[in-house]
Amino acid sequence: MLSLYAHTKLSLSELADRCGIGASTLVGIMNGNHSTMLETLDRMADKLNVTTNDLITADYANNNWQEMMK
Repeated sequence: MLSLYAHTKLSLSELADRCGIGASTLVGIMNGNHSTMLETLDRMADKLNVTTNDLITADYANNNWQEMMK
């Protein structure tokens, strides 16, 4: 998710507002420290112009890449 967010021109607070969540909640979701409902992920994907699947798999792929680099 972080890699997808990095390509947007939105601030964290702007994206959080558009998704209907708080900025701290968004940061927690992006860092994997906060669970969320599928509806919220759907809204986030919509605002990032990707599918929910893209949002989830991008985060998964990024985490796997980081683990392999250790």
